[in-house]
Amino acid sequence: MKYIEKREQPEELTRWIANTSNPNYKNFTKKTIKKKTRKKLLEDQGYICCYCQKRLVEYPKGGNVEIEHIKPQSKCTNIETVSYDNLLVSCDGNQRKNNDLLDDNDRHCNNYRQDKSLCINLLDEDCEKKIYYDFYGGIYAVNDDTKVEKTIKNLNLRILNSTRKAYIEGFALEKCSDEELNHFKNYFNNKNEEDGKQMYPEYAGVMINLLNQLG
Repeated sequence: MKYIEKREQPEELTRWIANTSNPNYKNFTKKTIKKKTRKKLLEDQGYICCYCQKRLVEYPKGGNVEIEHIKPQSKCTNIETVSYDNLLVSCDGNQRKNNDLLDDNDRHCNNYRQDKSLCINLLDEDCEKKIYYDFYGGIYAVNDDTKVEKTIKNLNLRILNSTRKAYIEGFALEKCSDEELNHFKNYFNNKNEEDGKQMYPEYAGVMINLLNQLG
């Protein structure tokens, strides 16, 4: 998980809200508005999932992007369901056509959270201080905070941990010089141009957390 710095709400979304009677997520169906909103969210997040931080790919080419609500929709007013400050993008969390056959050990991110409350505010600059990672790809709550543990529970699935572990091992951070560590901190802290888009490196928050542990 990684702190997300929000920019201003897209003009198209602002106009749609102003010109729509009772704007809410259920009638947020105009493709052009939803597409532009999703694209702006992707740009804010640097094209990484707000939870597991894997690369997000836009539809229709192998897309895995889901619009997510910080405050659960069941607890929102109608306008809050389409408020830009309440929206994030996540990966689909292993959704499949037979999703009903999956148990909680198969679901993660958007697909696991559903309408559960978040105990970590990803728009808070200090949010990353509530968690830490190990070099085996695991994610844990600082001070064993039980509320945070509930939020990150299904980010510790074997498939996610093994993917993170392989990514971490590719950088051999423990063998790096101070100069190399500083280089990586700069790399993972900033968006880089990729395919004409400004993207954070995949698993940026994981790597920054580990780099900070190394000093």
